[in-house]
Amino acid sequence: MLLIAIALQLVSAAATDPRPINTDESVQLDDYPQEALRNAQTGIVTAAVSVAEDGRVTGCDVVESSHFASLDSATCGAIRRRGRFAPATDDTGRSIKGVYYRAVSWGVGADQPRTIMDLTLMTQNIPPGYANPAMLQAVFGPSGHIVRCKIENSTGNTGADSVACRQAIATIAIAPPITRNGSTPLAVRSVIVTFRAQ
Repeated sequence: MLLIAIALQLVSAAATDPRPINTDESVQLDDYPQEALRNAQTGIVTAAVSVAEDGRVTGCDVVESSHFASLDSATCGAIRRRGRFAPATDDTGRSIKGVYYRAVSWGVGADQPRTIMDLTLMTQNIPPGYANPAMLQAVFGPSGHIVRCKIENSTGNTGADSVACRQAIATIAIAPPITRNGSTPLAVRSVIVTFRAQ
């Protein structure tokens, strides 16, 4: 059994976003609702986690539903119980409130939905300084198209990083996310972008 979680920070006015201190520990296999497990219910839940100035979790809203209330509820329940964060900061370094977006994939084996996507870009020449594929965090809006792209791990070339985001935005879409609570639907995924010479 495997539980995959990825995360993305989104804060409108923060110089730094909230950062999870214990991403791997906040949602665990034991959090999988037993009835959902018995009924082979799977899905991806994206949660908007409100983080206070002292790093405490003050709220959790499901912005992408798995289509199963028990999985949606289990996601926020686990994050509220065990989530630990370094707070967002403003441009002076002062701690401020922020929002952290986290996607959790509930599933077992081959039935587990993927939260990581791959994109290969063919190019005449490998960009100078290219050391490795880019790891992007992509936020998908209500239409299922990327509305924000953030470089999590650079290729080693800022131009290639920019191209990676632009191409991801131009070519990748998902099924439009839904919510159960009326909030604006958003989904978070990781995208690995590899450059290959033709």
